[in-house]
Amino acid sequence: MALFLLTLAAGNMVLPATRSITGNMLGHDFLAFYTAGTFARQGQFDRLYDLDAARDFQHQLASTEHLEIGQSFGPYWNPPFYAWVFAPLSALPYHAALSVWMVFNAICLALALFLLIRWLPANVTIGTRLMVPLLVLVSIPCLQALNHAQNTCCSLLLVTLVVHCWRKEPRLNPTFWSDPRLWAGLICGLLFYKPQLATVLAGVLILTRGRRAMMGVAITGTALLLISFLTMPGILSDYLYRLPQNIHFMQVENTYLWERHVTLKAFWRLLLQGRSAGEALPLATILTGICGLALSGGLGLILWRYLRNPSHQSHVQLDRIIAATIVTTPLLMPFYFDYDLLLLAVPATLLATEYRSEWWLRMNWVALGTWMMFNSSIAGYLRVNLAVPLLATLAVMTIRRVDRESTLKVDQPQPAMLRTAA
Repeated sequence: MALFLLTLAAGNMVLPATRSITGNMLGHDFLAFYTAGTFARQGQFDRLYDLDAARDFQHQLASTEHLEIGQSFGPYWNPPFYAWVFAPLSALPYHAALSVWMVFNAICLALALFLLIRWLPANVTIGTRLMVPLLVLVSIPCLQALNHAQNTCCSLLLVTLVVHCWRKEPRLNPTFWSDPRLWAGLICGLLFYKPQLATVLAGVLILTRGRRAMMGVAITGTALLLISFLTMPGILSDYLYRLPQNIHFMQVENTYLWERHVTLKAFWRLLLQGRSAGEALPLATILTGICGLALSGGLGLILWRYLRNPSHQSHVQLDRIIAATIVTTPLLMPFYFDYDLLLLAVPATLLATEYRSEWWLRMNWVALGTWMMFNSSIAGYLRVNLAVPLLATLAVMTIRRVDRESTLKVDQPQPAMLRTAA
């Protein structure tokens, strides 16, 4: 796969400029962040969720910086406080700011990969450890996140840190600030700059780790709300009022790239209506609700079984619950882009730490990773987003194996078996 990608890159270098991918075509998702940072830095908070203001600013910037965006533009979807992250970057020229942002994302990705590698047992070979960065770096979600200049690498680092603290058993009578459950909650609260990534994860974290984890989420969440309330007057009401309207404008009043979403809503909408504008059909809404209830019910059932028998709880069960939560989350959300599937590196690594894993489960991971190479190009024409049923199958298999007695007793991992699992 690495050789294949290098071949494509080399071929692109010898193509004429009119047929090759240039730097001015990449990183356009950063435009929305740069726009929001500029409005925040200039105190123009009323323009943060104004689609006309965003369109005018970005088209003017594209003309000045020679960016190839056509008539498109990128609305700002994130909560208000997140705009302050990009306020310092917006003081730089656009290309300089984009370069700094890409370096920051590369650092986040490297730190996340370092932590993921450390989860593997101590006796595995260096070849097995190197499979973690190799498989992540050549995955389509990773390449999409980097090409779009998205914040997914930051999300991966935050989720990895949350799970790292989540898996730690607290010492007997830990102090408040030394409790890993608290830190898991504090870091999880930061992830709410993308609520679709944090909502289910925070709920399961609180249920499995209790009051300290809830306090951590509450502390971070309160701090972020206060930042928005105190530094951006009137922005919270503007956010709650305008964001649903903006989403409706992009997804309902215009044709939309539903094949780029890995949600149940996107699957049924694309299958029954294609990419055309208009409200979702009642049948699409009903099927989305039925499938969502089934998956959330399965996740809730394993949580209930885990919580009602504290004496039978194990480290392996907790790892599997974490994995099932992360795998199932995209399907339950109304808004989840395909590049955020980079977060699946976390449950994949948790699976690779086990001595036993089912052949069909491993093959499902392979099928999903392989299909993602073609999904965004083919799904729009076929009107079938096959990534969603593949992810749903993976979610069902991951949920079912939480309580599976035949694989709960994990033996001492052997290098060859770990390589197979990875």
